[in-house]
Amino acid sequence: MQMTIPLAQRSATELQAKAAELLDMAETARTADTRDALRRLAGRFATLAENRVADQVGRCAKSGSWTLLHATDSNP
Repeated sequence: MQMTIPLAQRSATELQAKAAELLDMAETARTADTRDALRRLAGRFATLAENRVADQVGRCAKSGSWTLLHATDSNP
């Protein structure tokens, strides 16, 4: 018996990977209705992943943590 991890416990990376998998499945769908449904579901997973990242960044900004942020420029 395979255990399913609730979406609330999945990382943004896992959610984005599932969105990509669903888009791949949509490309091989036999009917337009199935293709469209898989694309909509992929969009929902992608949006959930984006929201998860935004929530994490927001928490870091509020706490002053720089864990998720990387310097792109060096200060002189």
